[in-house]
Amino acid sequence: MNIQMLIGGDSAGGNLCFGLISHLIKPHAEIPPLDLAEPLRGALLVSPWVSFQTNAPSFKRNMGLDSIDRKFLERAEKAFLGNAKVDEYNQPLTARSEWWKELHCAVSKTFFVAGELEIFVDDIAALSKKVSCNNDGVQIMVIPGETHDQMFIDPMIGYGLDGVSARTVQKWIEIRLAHTKRE
Repeated sequence: MNIQMLIGGDSAGGNLCFGLISHLIKPHAEIPPLDLAEPLRGALLVSPWVSFQTNAPSFKRNMGLDSIDRKFLERAEKAFLGNAKVDEYNQPLTARSEWWKELHCAVSKTFFVAGELEIFVDDIAALSKKVSCNNDGVQIMVIPGETHDQMFIDPMIGYGLDGVSARTVQKWIEIRLAHTKRE
């Protein structure tokens, strides 16, 4: 069997992707395990929200340049978590590097996309570094001059899908799908 599935998410959706990946690696005690015959083809994480903390240097450096701010994140965290406690499944940056040792068993390629001017960029880079410690299939692209979810904001303000992040993501997906077809 050849699993030809890519998963992806942006911002909180990227967080949810990491929750799934964590569950595939280390099944959560309250959720039935998911057993895959082989790893997913890829995980695309665009501006993923990987920590509920707001003390990374990029929060201060990029505040006012990005489309989101601390007050929004405080409200979003409460809505996102509900009654759940914070753990590695919903705040992936808190997981130690060892947590991700078996990432390759869940997903063959992991691609982080972040904007240089987004407040999450330092947290995304830190998680990318942790995740890549024991896994060769991890890549991060920090796009100069872009903010949080730039590829989704551009079309809303009339710039279309021609930005660097949109083209980068499209190319990554095309390569992963072409790779799948060859196998």
